[in-house]
Amino acid sequence: MGPGRPVACLAWSSAPRHLGSRDVYIGWTAEARRRNIRFIAYNTRFLILPWVRVEHLASHILGRMAARISDDWQRMYGHPIYFLETFVDPERFRGTCYRAANWVLLGKTTGRGKQSNSYVPNRSIKEVLGYPLTKRFSRTACGGRMKSAKRRRVDVNLDELGQVLDAARQAPPSEAELRQTQGSLACPGGDAGATAQHGED
Repeated sequence: MGPGRPVACLAWSSAPRHLGSRDVYIGWTAEARRRNIRFIAYNTRFLILPWVRVEHLASHILGRMAARISDDWQRMYGHPIYFLETFVDPERFRGTCYRAANWVLLGKTTGRGKQSNSYVPNRSIKEVLGYPLTKRFSRTACGGRMKSAKRRRVDVNLDELGQVLDAARQAPPSEAELRQTQGSLACPGGDAGATAQHGED
């Protein structure tokens, strides 16, 4: 596989403001949630490209992401991240890679969505998984103001971003490239057997 060739893509966004199972897990008040919700990042998408076949890669990527996302967020938005969360649709996926990466099941959504005026579910009910980036997150989130910093400007190189997207659209690599990928990215010892395959949640 050529150097710098993408194997996966993750998308993150700000967290939903109201999420019952998460709010119960953290135990914060409405005021603490309003003040500290920005310190949570929501994993909206996680895709491993269809031609990649590397055991344990998905949970390995989640672990690497957890180790760096707070610093990346600090550079981009001027404050760190203390907690990660995502949704998994149990009718389609099992969330194996998240569980193998030590994410915790917090509960389930109501299936109503934030714009609903009814108590009747109008969409699929999803599992809510979370991952604290600090052992004292819950105490900090409930007790006071979290550490922040002055926002700094970050310049994004659109040409480089375009090159990454173009590379992702290229034809699948050769068998030799795949063997090289498996030798360089597989995690010895593994993590509960999560497998990086197309469609894994």
